[in-house]
Amino acid sequence: MQLKYEQSFLRAAKKVQQLTNEKDIEKFPLPIKQVIKEDDGVFLLTYKQTAEINKCTINDVARFGKSNEAFHIQINGMNFIIYNDEMYYKRLRFTLAHEYGHLKLNHSGTSLNHTKTFRDTMRVKLEEYEANTFASCLLFPLNLRYKYRDYMSIPEIADLFQISESAASIAMKILDEHLHNGLEEVISVYEHEQFSTYISYLDELLQDKIEYLQSINEEYTNWFHEEYENYKQEEQDRMYKEVMDFNLIHFTGY
Repeated sequence: MQLKYEQSFLRAAKKVQQLTNEKDIEKFPLPIKQVIKEDDGVFLLTYKQTAEINKCTINDVARFGKSNEAFHIQINGMNFIIYNDEMYYKRLRFTLAHEYGHLKLNHSGTSLNHTKTFRDTMRVKLEEYEANTFASCLLFPLNLRYKYRDYMSIPEIADLFQISESAASIAMKILDEHLHNGLEEVISVYEHEQFSTYISYLDELLQDKIEYLQSINEEYTNWFHEEYENYKQEEQDRMYKEVMDFNLIHFTGY
């Protein structure tokens, strides 16, 4: 299961890299509302606006979306992010980026009227992780985590990128894990290339793990096959001996 999460992390990070290149994103803290509004395929509506359009209460909107914060929905081929604009500012920024991630990553989600199966639950769990990773990497890019790692505290990072201290702390822990696994040895000394080399590192690390697990699986399969063949031979020898002993006793009386 750990491998699936690493694959999800890489997929989300690559999507952020693609979006960053397409939109030429360089300004931080990222103006997340502006980024979403400039996306022709996505529309932003507050809970209040949605309630006014549908002539219902804000609580009705929250109940419909099964969230007090935000949700995304597709209507007639158009994607909407519906959000509660009364949320704490930093939480709102992450939540908007999270919902935007679901759309950019083409997540299936679940129908509001559909009863979840176990498979749905596991898939949605991975999609939520991917959306969180997308939001984190979009608001606090991988290369900038590396840039500020040695001379900014968690509160200072949270302030600069307008994310919560919790989100900043998790992001830096992930960076520490990557540094421990060899990132420092491969990341470019050129700042403008650090995002792409970071992604390349993640790609190679994941591929190494997949190849290692495949080799272990192959070794285990071979070992199991050999053990099974030995077991069959031992059973055949045992049964042969029992038959011979029986025949010997039957014909000789001993």
